[in-house]
Amino acid sequence: MSETMKKDIWKKEAARACEQIRQLREAGYSQIELAEKLEVSEMTIRRWEYRRSLPNQKNIKKIKCLHPNLTGDRSEYSQDQSPADDQRGIEFVFWG
Repeated sequence: MSETMKKDIWKKEAARACEQIRQLREAGYSQIELAEKLEVSEMTIRRWEYRRSLPNQKNIKKIKCLHPNLTGDRSEYSQDQSPADDQRGIEFVFWG
């Protein structure tokens, strides 16, 4: 795989991770809460949320693990249930 292809894949994964951050924020999580869980600064969360910067591979993996069921597509939630309705049931699980 060429370096250009690897970079394109990373950019797509990073964009999905930024979208997940945005969705978590919409679900009621504060930038501070997410920063603590991801072990980054609040400013970093803000930059990712507004796509002013992109997370590296290590942080992309952590973001993916924030909620195993969060796919980046809200269609998984019924119309009468939003992510906020799950009583903040996001699990923060990290694998080395």
